[in-house]
Amino acid sequence: MPKNAGGQVERVARRFGLIAVAGEIATRYGLTGWPEHECEGAAAKCFRSWLESFGGTGNREERALLAQVRGFFEQHGASRFENMKGDEGQRVLNRAGFYRVNVDGTREYHVLPEAFKREVCTGFDSKFAKRVLLDRGWLAPGSDRTTQRVRLPGMGPTWVYVFTAKMWEAE
Repeated sequence: MPKNAGGQVERVARRFGLIAVAGEIATRYGLTGWPEHECEGAAAKCFRSWLESFGGTGNREERALLAQVRGFFEQHGASRFENMKGDEGQRVLNRAGFYRVNVDGTREYHVLPEAFKREVCTGFDSKFAKRVLLDRGWLAPGSDRTTQRVRLPGMGPTWVYVFTAKMWEAE
């Protein structure tokens, strides 16, 4: 089994291992007509094939969430986020939040709570989404662990989800 494999991969690996053991026992009792260790090799080959089609060693739901979140920012990062240092005449339709440019030139997105629930993480349990995003460093933790209270232009102090530039790093 690959190192750092997710729970789904681990469970499937155990099942393939069980198949290999059962096949080896059947071979030992002369029920298959196969040479010794044939079942082990076949099960390992099938597992590698399954792993390739599964798409990696992490949990599928986590990969789907991360792809959806990254896709949201790829699609809307320039159009639905208002610059926190922008002028008063700035117009953002269907605003999802604000952004600021860090000293290193990267953007930090401040997502409003309803946009987070209804759009960024739609279709996923919010507790699951927050845990995964915090674990990956995509969300910057705040005083309540998931949100930060930030002063937003025209809104004052508001609780937001702060997304870091870590989401752009390769997986």
